Amino acid sequence: RLELGEPYFSGGTRLVAPKLIVALGEEVFYKIIKQSAQSFETIRGNIMKFKHSALLATYSPAVVAKNPSKKELFFSDLRKIKEYL
Repeated sequence: RLELGEPYFSGGTRLVAPKLIVALGEEVFYKIIKQSAQSFETIRGNIMKFKHSALLATYSPAVVAKNPSKKELFFSDLRKIKEYL
C-alpha cells in the first residue's frame, strides 16, 4: 500500500515544499524517514527537521480508535500542528 504512493510522496514534497509533514502512524513514519533508529513512542509528538520541511509523527486514527488511552496524546499532537502552522 505505502509502496505505491512513495514516488508521488517524494516528488510531491520536492515540488510543494510543505512547511510540515504529518505522519499518521508508525508504519508511515518509518516509510518516510527510511530508517528505524529510535522508537516511535520516543519520536511521536516531536517536530523534527526532515529534508526541507518539518516532520511530526503521531498515531494513526485507527490506532486511536482501538486504544482510547492514546486519544489525548493524539489531540495534543494535533494542537502542536496548529501552533506550528
